[in-house]
Amino acid sequence: MREIRTNPEIVGHAIVDGINVFVRDVLAPRCPALAALWSGQEDQELHRLKYEVAVAVAAQWIVSQINDEA
Repeated sequence: MREIRTNPEIVGHAIVDGINVFVRDVLAPRCPALAALWSGQEDQELHRLKYEVAVAVAAQWIVSQINDEA
């Protein structure tokens, strides 16, 4: 097993990008109310929560194990 260390800031930004794409391209077209909410006054709270989730998930991916023989 080989240990891989990642930069949590980079992983966090990737997660935020993924959330943004998912909301913009998948959820918002299916739910106009969500699209309005995402870009409305409540936007700041949603973005804060989005970054909070990204930081928590990125922290779990700081160290990973890879099996090169698999």
